Amino acid sequence: MLGMIDIGYLPSIILMLFFFGFCIFIHEFGHLLAAIWRGLHVERFSVGFGHAIKKWTYKGIEYRLSWIPFGGYVAIPQLEPGDHVETSDGKPLPHAKPLDRIIVAFAGPLFNILFGFLLATMVWAIGYNGPKPATSFEVGTVQQTYLTADGERRPTPEAKAGLQPGDIVHKVNGRGFDRGWESAVKEIVFADDAKVVLDITRDGEPKQISYTLVGNPQQDNVGFPFISPRFETQVSMIYEDSPAVAAGLKAGDVILEVNGRDVLNSEVLIETTKASKGAPMDLKVRRGDEILEIAGIQAKEREIEGRVQWMLGLGLAPKVEIVRLHPTPWKQFTEVINLTARTLRSLFDRLNPIRARNMGGPVMIVQAMTQSFHAGFMYGINLVVLITFSLAIVNLLPVPVLDGGHIVFGLVEGIAGRRVPSRVALPLTYAFAFMIIGFMLYVTFHDINRMIPKSAPTEVSSEAYEPAPAMSETESVVAPAEGDALEKDAGD
Repeated sequence: MLGMIDIGYLPSIILMLFFFGFCIFIHEFGHLLAAIWRGLHVERFSVGFGHAIKKWTYKGIEYRLSWIPFGGYVAIPQLEPGDHVETSDGKPLPHAKPLDRIIVAFAGPLFNILFGFLLATMVWAIGYNGPKPATSFEVGTVQQTYLTADGERRPTPEAKAGLQPGDIVHKVNGRGFDRGWESAVKEIVFADDAKVVLDITRDGEPKQISYTLVGNPQQDNVGFPFISPRFETQVSMIYEDSPAVAAGLKAGDVILEVNGRDVLNSEVLIETTKASKGAPMDLKVRRGDEILEIAGIQAKEREIEGRVQWMLGLGLAPKVEIVRLHPTPWKQFTEVINLTARTLRSLFDRLNPIRARNMGGPVMIVQAMTQSFHAGFMYGINLVVLITFSLAIVNLLPVPVLDGGHIVFGLVEGIAGRRVPSRVALPLTYAFAFMIIGFMLYVTFHDINRMIPKSAPTEVSSEAYEPAPAMSETESVVAPAEGDALEKDAGD
């Protein structure tokens, strides 16, 4: 099994396992402490799941250390709905007071929030590297058409609405933003009723561009924009025995022009290279303070997944200004609340392309955490903050089975003066339990499906963004570019 894992990822995997499990553990630990404080009967507290490695009893509570290290659980019979409450061996228990049940149910999410604020304070104090904050972005390329699932080619909504390279976007649906392209994408993807209004500046004149979102086949059919921002295109790596080596290109070079055309972003170079079909191309390159002219570079023909492509043999990455970011704990918390609320609202918005299949389950979370810790410890911690805050917010939803459902039952009992009858509470609990399990299986299926390499691309067009070619065992990198790469390299 270890032979199948890149040994360089092992520290990241260990960190992922610890923090993923701890987010669940701290939640259950909150329930445990509150239950002990309020005098409820606690049968068992387990660190991990499955068979016990070791167990012991202290003050009537069985504590376990179990084999599966993903969080844990606490067994509190008096939180369960029903007319009769009893221990696991059949001994009757008194009904817990509504206030006690509410406090114990709320303690789990509360501990997630406290843990989140602790880590968020660390993020605030130490910070992490990211693009310099920006209140606008410049459009670099606009994809003109896209291929639908049924094979029909249609104009993209941005192209149809008249958005152009060079337009500077300041607001989306009347909202400003502080992270440039990243913030704008979120505003677009979560647009209510799929309606997008962009406040732009073109040639110094303010304008508005309006259009309706469609699902982007290249982005899991969410309403991701068919545009890319302008950024300088830097050579991040070069393959041996490639046209790039023969032409004298070096890692760190910034490509300014191709055949006299401004390289507004990497897609311009990729598109031009594909269209050349091996014909000589001229590049203008900046290397340090020097401007170089490279004439007659010719792409090589290569077959990838049954398609002939023309490649220069280099990797591309955006060259952007990197700064140390220090978001406050409150800002991190409110951003998660806003993101969760907008996601849930979009799921019930029949016009927005976001669907349940686009949600991420445990598989995606594990993958994202591993990749984040591999990129850097603070990147991983930043994601853990999002996850633990999200776990608290979701658990507070007023749904039977979740903590929010227990709180609602407690409030109803406190107001009505009687427990919710088991003939009502139990069917509701079982129904929502099956729904949640079904939902988790559904999103997990799509998580795994997204990880499986597809036999053929969904888009065959010079307008499509091409991923970097996988390096074979006979290829090697001449030199990496210095500096931070914020996005996955684009192959050319």
